[in-house]
Amino acid sequence: MPKYEVDPNDFLIHISPSVDEEHNWTGEIAIDLIVSAGASLCDADHSRLLTLAKTICAAVPMYEDDPDLYDRAMEYVAISEEGANDTSGDDPYFFKQDYTSEGNIISVNFNKKGK
Repeated sequence: MPKYEVDPNDFLIHISPSVDEEHNWTGEIAIDLIVSAGASLCDADHSRLLTLAKTICAAVPMYEDDPDLYDRAMEYVAISEEGANDTSGDDPYFFKQDYTSEGNIISVNFNKKGK
């Protein structure tokens, strides 16, 4: 398995598929959230990022409970991949970023172009 550097502030989501004797995925997975004890983030930021990572992990069982949610997520993935693979720069599905700031607050808007 290749090695890579992990920053102490990284939050890693580890997905391990269950595999049968013939090396086929059984459809089951284990999802682990890996967090370093040596993180240098302040407690409030660490807590917010940990909550975000937990919600990402929670999406998988939610997909099983709500097939419509899974379909919406797959549509989002397809649209995002189309935008990432388009080199023309005119893809209506490519997500642009609009930034506004007021004092020390930065607001980011990830709307679709033309929407």
